Amino acid sequence: WMTDLAIHNPGDAPVTFGLELLEWDQENGNPQTLTYTLEPGQSVGHADVLRWVFGVDSGAGTIRVSVEDGGAVLATARTYNLLPRGGSYGQFIPPHPPEAGIAGGDEGRLIHLAHAAEPSTGFRTNLGLVDIGPTDVFVDLDLWAGDGSPLGKLRAGLRAGESVQINNILAGFASVAPETAFAVVRPAAAGSRVLSYASVID
Repeated sequence: WMTDLAIHNPGDAPVTFGLELLEWDQENGNPQTLTYTLEPGQSVGHADVLRWVFGVDSGAGTIRVSVEDGGAVLATARTYNLLPRGGSYGQFIPPHPPEAGIAGGDEGRLIHLAHAAEPSTGFRTNLGLVDIGPTDVFVDLDLWAGDGSPLGKLRAGLRAGESVQINNILAGFASVAPETAFAVVRPAAAGSRVLSYASVID
């Protein structure tokens, strides 16, 4: 798997932006910032961004984009795998501003999750969490079947700036796996803020 990142300057003045890698499963309270300048109306692409920008040959994480001096950029990413006979498959990853995070005491919902009893012919769901607040936080996850019946609960602990992904999150929670389910995400601490996502994989 690899990720390509694209950044665009929609403004009429040069903009300076920073890229930070928040690596999975570790604290990222003070990540290295790589700084770039982009001229008005220009775009830049970073192919296989973890390897060629951050020097990470194997691993995963969240990329934080910051902009200096009140400027603005547009960002998008695609994570994909190459097919042996050419071509690729993967998924688009939209950017999320910090204010889109779920605040402590609030809840977010991830819908249209799927899990098949037979993994070779159906779907599975990976669920990710990113602590974008300044402190460590526990996140409570309630998993529900599509008919509203409870499947189970999980609690994930995140350190400041940490990203985690729980693979195949619905496996083992029900004797009959649901075709469509949802998750309720609740950061436990006041002042915390968490981004969450679900990736359904065929």
